[in-house]
Amino acid sequence: MLNWKEYEKINDVEADETIAKAAEISAAIILAVCLMNSLGLVFKLDKYFTFLGTFTTMIFLCIPCVLVMKLKNKQTTLRYGITICITLAVIALYSFFSYHVAITFVLPIMIASFYADIALYIFAAIITYIGIVAGSIANAIVCADEAIASQNIPEMLYGSALPMCLIFTVIVIVEYMSIKRANAQLNQLYYNAINIEASHNEMRRTQEELVYAIADISESSSQQTGAHIRRVAKCAKIFGKYICKDENEIEYLSIASMLHDVGKLMIPNELIEKQTRLTDEEYEIVKRHTDEGRKLLQNAPGRIMEMARNIAYYHHERWDGKGYHNIKGEDIEYYSRYIAVLDVFDALISPRSYKEGWSPEKVYEEIVSQSGKQFAPEAVRLFIKCYPEIKEVYGIKD
Repeated sequence: MLNWKEYEKINDVEADETIAKAAEISAAIILAVCLMNSLGLVFKLDKYFTFLGTFTTMIFLCIPCVLVMKLKNKQTTLRYGITICITLAVIALYSFFSYHVAITFVLPIMIASFYADIALYIFAAIITYIGIVAGSIANAIVCADEAIASQNIPEMLYGSALPMCLIFTVIVIVEYMSIKRANAQLNQLYYNAINIEASHNEMRRTQEELVYAIADISESSSQQTGAHIRRVAKCAKIFGKYICKDENEIEYLSIASMLHDVGKLMIPNELIEKQTRLTDEEYEIVKRHTDEGRKLLQNAPGRIMEMARNIAYYHHERWDGKGYHNIKGEDIEYYSRYIAVLDVFDALISPRSYKEGWSPEKVYEEIVSQSGKQFAPEAVRLFIKCYPEIKEVYGIKD
């Protein structure tokens, strides 16, 4: 599961990119408004001052765009810089365009609320209050609107900055409550995610303990079978590095493979340990261990048990369709194709009550020769690739 802090960091980076893109679009819109004003279509303000205001605003808007979109700066602390740049852009706009753009003072807190960060939000609110005062003073000095430019600084502060600060305070309070509510919901989601992960881990531990318990039962009933399933599990972990999607799946495969012969617990032990060749009738009884294994695990929940159930049923199928249930090719469950190779390798190389163990060279040749016949070709190719590691499990010297 993704670490929560890492998840927050990823979302902050995505927010940086989104806001930088919005600033880029805003700069383009402001430039378009400036051009329309120069044609006398909007505002009809002094062209020199509107151009100067537009140019200054675009500079501040483009700074976060360059940092985030062009230089690929992924530091999450960049959001404070973005907030400052947006505030400076708003001050520049208000200085030249006055009440026409007063609404833009809500942009910094809107951006801060986008991150759902209380500290950033308070920071944005403070610098916006400062920006309203600074913008009002600058507006009285350089305003492009001649009617407003005739007012002095005290008149601007009293007649414009004060009412704007009061209105802005209402917006700040409402938005703050919204952020608090959003954070409460995020905390609840985080709490739920922790509980789900804990439940998932507990279920996995329960499945692992169950598998090990069954393995111990198998080992106590037959020393041969018990050692066999543990060796197969070790080799399954080697295969898992190449056929599983992540570390968890590798571990699951190794554990699940320990149950490939679990159905033998339902077969009379005298047949499992018989020192002479099985009769046809006895062999048919032993073959039932794949069906019995699936039945035993049929209602067991969880990913490990699902894998174990499939492996228990399919691991004696042949690629050419001549296996226990005459299932062939791609119809054989994916992981079972690989466990089948490991199962046969261990069965051939290990001595049994009814036979001597084969030499490693002979077993290797047998496995390779059965590619496309008994075994899936890709499973044999992986066996060849992993053979040096498999030899280490069995203590085979070169």
